[in-house]
Amino acid sequence: MSAELIASLAEHPWIDAAHAEGGIVRLRPARAATAVRPEPGPLVAEYLEHWGEVYDFTYSAGSGPRSDEPDFSGWKSSETGEPFSTEHMTDWVDRTVDLVLAHSPRFVLELGCGTGLLARKLGPHIEGYVGTDVAQAAVDRLAAEAEPGRAHVRAAAHEVAAPAVRAAMARRLSRRGPGLRAAQFGDPAFPQRRLSDRRGGGRVTAAVSRWNPRGG
Repeated sequence: MSAELIASLAEHPWIDAAHAEGGIVRLRPARAATAVRPEPGPLVAEYLEHWGEVYDFTYSAGSGPRSDEPDFSGWKSSETGEPFSTEHMTDWVDRTVDLVLAHSPRFVLELGCGTGLLARKLGPHIEGYVGTDVAQAAVDRLAAEAEPGRAHVRAAAHEVAAPAVRAAMARRLSRRGPGLRAAQFGDPAFPQRRLSDRRGGGRVTAAVSRWNPRGG
């Protein structure tokens, strides 16, 4: 690796430092490039755009609105690359819904709603729901169902305070009287656990679908 190339990499605005070590180029990204707040840095923005495109393609190829069967598009084992079994996914959905409903929420904000696996199960038990997802295809499909009390907004997880999300939440909260605040968050992207949301007076429910092909 030439010194000129290393120097050129180090001058890139997204890179804070670059050096060669044992034939391997090691880069340290600039903080501004990887910032999340108040606005995503360019590296984070490009990463999110990429995953939005990936899931747009994945969800566009899945089942359409009003399908009688749950759409498990995109759910694959990171170890084998194979899709999770229907039995495994059905069990995960049921367990996650039970975790959320255990706190008797009136309102749910779901980060990463995907194809609506949780939304459809939670709907009959709650008064209001807002789901966000980085994939526009997922948001459009769920919005087309036009279920009462439900809204879907294109937003990444870190954009939970974005104007579009706040507006959707405010509309659902205002219809159900004063004193109602976000009670539950369901996000399959985090380890399965419950976290107290002291600022909102509600709770966070997070769950991840894990599968060990060896049966563990």
